[in-house]
Amino acid sequence: MAPTTVTIVVDDHGSNPALRFEHGLSLLIEHGGRKVLFDTGQTGLVVENGGILGLGLEDVSAIVLSHGHYDHCGGLENLLRNAAADPTVYAHPDVLTEKFSCTPGALPRDIGIPDRRLLSACLHLSSAPVEIFPGLVFLGEIPRQNSFEDTGGPFFLDSEGKAPDPLLDDTGLLMETDTGMVLFCGCAHSGLVNIVTYAAALYGIQRFRAVIGGFHLHNAHPFRLKKTLAAMASYHVEQAAPLHCTGERAVRAFHDHFGGDCLHCGAGSRLIF
Repeated sequence: MAPTTVTIVVDDHGSNPALRFEHGLSLLIEHGGRKVLFDTGQTGLVVENGGILGLGLEDVSAIVLSHGHYDHCGGLENLLRNAAADPTVYAHPDVLTEKFSCTPGALPRDIGIPDRRLLSACLHLSSAPVEIFPGLVFLGEIPRQNSFEDTGGPFFLDSEGKAPDPLLDDTGLLMETDTGMVLFCGCAHSGLVNIVTYAAALYGIQRFRAVIGGFHLHNAHPFRLKKTLAAMASYHVEQAAPLHCTGERAVRAFHDHFGGDCLHCGAGSRLIF
């Protein structure tokens, strides 16, 4: 199997002065001769940064949406407009539900997909795991198996803040490489430990080469951080790349745990497995 390349196209941070950054996430995975985009960032910046990096995003074969929040789906329109062919978009069925952030004392914010009409073509919705290509699996709905993880914010299905959003659409992507299994998360609203536990049980995995993505731990209680890092050790995660919404305190905790195997990445970074 040829090496797999992962390029961070959009993130909140980065070190490449030629790129712009935004609150969002998008990763290009070049695996088995195909290009798969995991999330699309918040705006058309994904196309701009992809052009600067020479990634050829017009040739992506598939797009995977980790969940239906604007900062992961907002660049979809520009990507589809610039695509040479119609890539299949993989997501959980609840990606299409209305989504709001309702914080006490502030006006409710619509944080769902900016234009749901974009998802009418070449859309593959599934709550079950789906093999996108050999060695690349969309995990589908993640079982919530512990009490110490929550969605990490004031997320609701209505603008009145009466119906909490369980974010059942929050999922992950699992990739087999020559050096081991790599797990991708968008925001891990379903809980990083839940995602790792599910992937490990589903495919009999005892060791992960890397876990990459947003872990949404910026408001996490120290007990949750402790349990999360204990799970990383239990599942023998060799490297971690905390991005996007992980939070500075959590990134420091991952660095203390992983040392040099905590990868400090951002827009423009490239990883090879």
